[in-house]
Amino acid sequence: MFQNLTYAFIITVGLSACNQSADFSDVPELTFISMSKDTLNQGINSDTLFVTLGFIDGDGDISISENNPDKLNLRVVDMRTGNISDQFLVPEIPVSGISNGISGEMTIKMLGTCCIFPEMDSIPPCSVTPLYPDNEFIWQYTLTDDAGNVSNSVTTTPIFVRCI
Repeated sequence: MFQNLTYAFIITVGLSACNQSADFSDVPELTFISMSKDTLNQGINSDTLFVTLGFIDGDGDISISENNPDKLNLRVVDMRTGNISDQFLVPEIPVSGISNGISGEMTIKMLGTCCIFPEMDSIPPCSVTPLYPDNEFIWQYTLTDDAGNVSNSVTTTPIFVRCI
């Protein structure tokens, strides 16, 4: 189910160059802010929702850099399986003011997923069955900066997938 969906990552960074860098760690910090909805229709690419995360980084090195121009640094884990479901490349953030740290919000366009059923029932993922009309899951996000510092993990609120 892993998809490299860098094109689906939208960053609407309300960047603010902060003058109090002592308050910001060089390790990025994420916060969950919101989701556009809590229900998806089953199927890869059949439905979307938007997740908004807040971020803070004391040295501002969370986006594309000359050292790592293709580094996928925002990781999304499907907590039903513990597997990485998506990875994104945080777009370039203007360098003015980043020596004082950055904070802002990013909005990520997330594509739909499949229902996953109990192994004992031997039903393949993405099947349609009246036995399980829906699934519930959570996405977990972590961010790695250019120096290799890994942020805290944040999770969405529960998301429901219509399996029928």
